[in-house]
Amino acid sequence: PKYDVNNHDMSTILLSGNSTCNQTIFANAETFNNFIASQIADGVSAVIPATAYVVAAGDSYWKICNNLRKKGQPIEPGWVKLFNRRRGDNIAKGETLRLPSLPLRIEAWRQLRLAAVFAGDFPVRIYATSSGKPESPTPLGEFTLKICEKEPVYYPPSAASVPYKNPQNPLGERWLGFAEDRQYGLHGTNSENTIGSFETGGCIRMHNADVIELFDLVGPGAKVRINP
Repeated sequence: PKYDVNNHDMSTILLSGNSTCNQTIFANAETFNNFIASQIADGVSAVIPATAYVVAAGDSYWKICNNLRKKGQPIEPGWVKLFNRRRGDNIAKGETLRLPSLPLRIEAWRQLRLAAVFAGDFPVRIYATSSGKPESPTPLGEFTLKICEKEPVYYPPSAASVPYKNPQNPLGERWLGFAEDRQYGLHGTNSENTIGSFETGGCIRMHNADVIELFDLVGPGAKVRINP
């Protein structure tokens, strides 16, 4: 269906938990994300409140977002880029960016092995995931991101740490940990072809390219809800 920002068609599909609809999205996540990206400027960004910002000398996406965070407006550089349909890190003095007023949040579905990033009620990204094994199910409920790391080291229970890039390190390229229980979070993988299964010790596992993108979209303080 067309992404109708007034009727929230895609939001309704995702939030309904309908397995048929979600499995269709799961199987075509990359295509769906490209579709959403093409609609951002014409649809979502026309509905989500935003403020105009004129780039000053010495500005960067990181500096702009850091100043906003200090003012209690936590948004990340990746969200500003996606909202403005920009690629790369270059911005020029005098150009105008639109800064979205809604922070991003994450919804995940344990059984469907699916995660989505929302701005309010509007889905902006969809990802295939892996969930916990039957003996170590992914926990349900509300969580908050706290420790977000690039190239993470793995600290298994009662064992020596496993460096980044070691084949025995399951965390992949990024770690986004929960404040409420530090053993759980979202992370990459050391086994790309297993994404979509029930394979983890309870965390939400993602393709490395997807978790790198997610890392740039959300940061410490972002809310996460894990549904059955």
